[in-house]
Amino acid sequence: MGYADLLIILGIPYNSEEALELAQRVMSFIQDESKNASRELAKERGVFPNFKGSIYDSPDGYEIRNATTTTIAPTGTLSIIADCSSGVEPLFAISFIKNVMDNDRLLEVNKYFKKIATDEGFYSKEVMEKIAESGNLKDIDKVPSGYKRIFVTAHEISPKWHVRT
Repeated sequence: MGYADLLIILGIPYNSEEALELAQRVMSFIQDESKNASRELAKERGVFPNFKGSIYDSPDGYEIRNATTTTIAPTGTLSIIADCSSGVEPLFAISFIKNVMDNDRLLEVNKYFKKIATDEGFYSKEVMEKIAESGNLKDIDKVPSGYKRIFVTAHEISPKWHVRT
């Protein structure tokens, strides 16, 4: 959860080799630390119920408490609550209109984009509404091209990059 936000904060385009390298480093760290924690739990509580005969049950292996330690759960609702991007996916939209009760319309803008747009002087309600029409920055002249690479959305990225990341 929050991977697209991390890339934005670091100024790394989602569909880049640098993003792939970062994903590898982050997930290697998570995998290593989760396995270490599972080993410690196995010392305290024993191995998982189906350990015997599993891929981990080998003379040169080690005992672990959990058969899997890096499952990534669906994060749709959780990411809304946590106010971050969902899963490891790119942003769905930079800006969008949310229809709420009584046909009220709320303009939602990615918080990182809003801060940059405000700081750099190209934020306006009109620009954000124009972005909301497509969700992306592709045809928005007021946004500098460097930010267009960083704030890339799911529909702008080829399927190859979705799978690679």
